[in-house]
Amino acid sequence: MHTNDGKGLWEGHTSPVVVGPEKNLGGEAEVTPFDPSPKLLFKNDGSSIYSYTLTCNLGLDDIRYPEEGATPRHGNVLAFVEWGQGAASFSAEIDMKTGTQFTVVATSIKVSAKFDPEEPRDDGLILSARAKGAIVWGTRPARALCTRTQRRVIAAGGSAIVPIPAFAESLKIASSVPGVMTGAVGPVSLRFLGGPLATDLALLAASNAAGFFQNAIIAFPGGSYFLEATNGSAVPIDLSFVWALSL
Repeated sequence: MHTNDGKGLWEGHTSPVVVGPEKNLGGEAEVTPFDPSPKLLFKNDGSSIYSYTLTCNLGLDDIRYPEEGATPRHGNVLAFVEWGQGAASFSAEIDMKTGTQFTVVATSIKVSAKFDPEEPRDDGLILSARAKGAIVWGTRPARALCTRTQRRVIAAGGSAIVPIPAFAESLKIASSVPGVMTGAVGPVSLRFLGGPLATDLALLAASNAAGFFQNAIIAFPGGSYFLEATNGSAVPIDLSFVWALSL
């Protein structure tokens, strides 16, 4: 039974994460691509005796762009999330986009924000942005698709191997190069690997033939830890690997 003194069922124990001081339930910080360290939005710890369903809201605004010039302007801001209970802890990186939500069950949570360190370092990179995060008790009313995007520019005849992000469950391919999505520019092939080398076991292979990339949401098999993308065309291609996360 809850009491009026705010202790309730957890009296005599560390209080749940959701009844901590207000400053520990949400916060905001300015992030810049020139400071690679994650900026803390909030951090809260509760009693390991209780488990709580926590929903985190993420937001992004006050984006400052460089002056318009020859270099296209760009920049992806990530939320770096750490959570757990007892001796077990987990972490994931999530695209903040223009706002999103995720839900975890935990008694401790820490959320920071940073620019994607893999974004090309050029004059078009966004100067700064203000990241915001806050938690509430319970599940979110709608299913937000949490993603982690990895962007690579692959030279003609070249390839790239990227690690599959934590909690990834499926993949969608995107490209700004005309013809890649329809299969007119190619061949572009993907292989899900069991190890970090191109010689490691390939558990699944796919290509952009017949416009496969336009509609495919690829669920990859267990044991896949890396993705190899190969550009068999005569031109460089810009690919974004958009991973759906099970959060």
